[in-house]
Amino acid sequence: MASNISYKNHQTNVELYGDLPQVTSKIQQRRLRLSGHCMKHLEEIANKLMLWGPLDGTRNKRPQKTIFVDNLLRDTGIENSLKLGSLYEDRVERKKVVVSAGRSNGRLG
Repeated sequence: MASNISYKNHQTNVELYGDLPQVTSKIQQRRLRLSGHCMKHLEEIANKLMLWGPLDGTRNKRPQKTIFVDNLLRDTGIENSLKLGSLYEDRVERKKVVVSAGRSNGRLG
C-alpha cells in the first residue's frame, strides 16, 4: 500500500486507515471462531486442548508463557476457563462475543 505519505506529516492512524478494522480485532475474532469450531466437535482431541491449563497448583509468579486459553480469556473478558467452557455451550451468546471481539479496543490515534 503506497500512499506516498511522509513520516514528517504526522498523520494519525485514524487519518491513515479510516474505518478499516484493527488487525488485532480480526485476529481475536478468528481465534474465537476457531475455538468455537473445535469445541463443538466433542470427539476430536482439539476439543480437549482448547481449554487446557495446568490443573495442579498455581503457575509461577515470574512472567509466564501465554497459553491458548489465556488468549481466549483475554479476548472474551472472562476470568476463568470454567466460565469460558459454559460460554461455548451457549451458541447464541458465543456468537455475540465473537462479533463484539475487538470493538472494546480503542483505535490508536
